[in-house]
Amino acid sequence: MGPIDILIFDRLAAAQGVVLPDVGSLSVERDAAKFVSRSKVVPPQNRVVFSRESKEGFDSVIDLIMAADDVKRPEATKKYKEWLESARQEEGHIEIAGVGVLKNGFFYTSAILHDTLNPAGDAPVALKKRRSPWRTLLIVLLSLVAAAGIALLVLRALDVRLCDVLHCKTHSGLNAGENGENIVAITVPLENEDRSAEDLIQQGLEQYAAQSASAKAAPVFYVSAGVFRNEDNADRLIANDRLMVGSDAYVKIPYKGMTMVTVFSSPSINAAYNRYLELLYLDTDLWVYEKK
Repeated sequence: MGPIDILIFDRLAAAQGVVLPDVGSLSVERDAAKFVSRSKVVPPQNRVVFSRESKEGFDSVIDLIMAADDVKRPEATKKYKEWLESARQEEGHIEIAGVGVLKNGFFYTSAILHDTLNPAGDAPVALKKRRSPWRTLLIVLLSLVAAAGIALLVLRALDVRLCDVLHCKTHSGLNAGENGENIVAITVPLENEDRSAEDLIQQGLEQYAAQSASAKAAPVFYVSAGVFRNEDNADRLIANDRLMVGSDAYVKIPYKGMTMVTVFSSPSINAAYNRYLELLYLDTDLWVYEKK
């Protein structure tokens, strides 16, 4: 690769367009991730495309030569024309060393540039199987029933007063029964005095089940951009915005006594992996974290 080839390579590797005077423009376009089956997805693919027009907003190779070699436009233009003449093949093709070949109006990207633009590769990626919501609901219901049964057995074994479970003000004492045994006396509050003991037990179990259900929050899947012991480093990553998503998209969460910087969150593992694959070409250190 010569100096001008490197200038073009670096421009395209950064997903930026470039104008080849008297030829056209090269730019990078991204194809979205595609599902090839219910459990496999092809990562987003970046590809170089050619246009015969000199697109606005793209830097010219001549401008890049001027900046890199610190020369005036006439000298940069001369260097560009010499390079273009050497890049043209007998068949009329233009071969840019290390970048690709422009042939019949189409650009064929070199393997090294393709791999640079697509660090995740182009092989299908297997996604974790998502558990059926009905199966999850059944497991939760069975867990609640089991927990309620265990709680009732524990209460009976410890001889705990029902009103202690219901958080009501009562008084109790030991009274002598007809056969001399000790009986625990329970005073039920006025609003509950018309209800049976079975209803009160059911109320207590329902309260316990509700608390247990709320304590078992659904998992959340995060796309993590990094974990830091020093929160200043986390703030620096957010300020640099290397993923180009805007600082508002980053969220800091605690992680094993450190600070994790996340860029996306969702209760859906598929949604998290799709976003992960979309951003992977910008940062290969991203990973998906499941917070239970």
